[in-house]
Amino acid sequence: MHSIYREKFAAVLENAHRENFLDLVDENMEDNNLDFKETWIKNAELAKIMLGMGNIGGGLIIIGVKEVENNRMEPIGLETTYDRSQLYNKVEKFIPSSFDFHTIAFEYPEKGYEERVNGKSFQLIKIEKQDENLPLVATSSSGNTIIAGHIYIR
Repeated sequence: MHSIYREKFAAVLENAHRENFLDLVDENMEDNNLDFKETWIKNAELAKIMLGMGNIGGGLIIIGVKEVENNRMEPIGLETTYDRSQLYNKVEKFIPSSFDFHTIAFEYPEKGYEERVNGKSFQLIKIEKQDENLPLVATSSSGNTIIAGHIYIR
């Protein structure tokens, strides 16, 4: 992981706010600890990504960012964001009850920020480091997407 990128990633993990969020998006890099999604994905797929990140020390899923040409990330926003309890209800049957994550919703006002994000909302899902709970094992299955008893890593 490039050192400048690592610093921007760490800044968002430590204290997420609108400005450092955009810095991270502008780096245009995904890795095992960072995943951008254009829109909400199926609950089982989301839980699998969360488990995979949890098993490698944590990470961040950013929803509302589209990958365009040349691996460039474009913030497109979301119509709906969720608080932690709403998101937990979507993935709870797939993850252990001890799974530690947080949600952050960024809602940019119509004016005052860059044109590309004005009036848009984004969701961050922060997967905490949870060594005491390893390995994190899927607790339920959904077709071939996620299988109960399996350990996922990224």
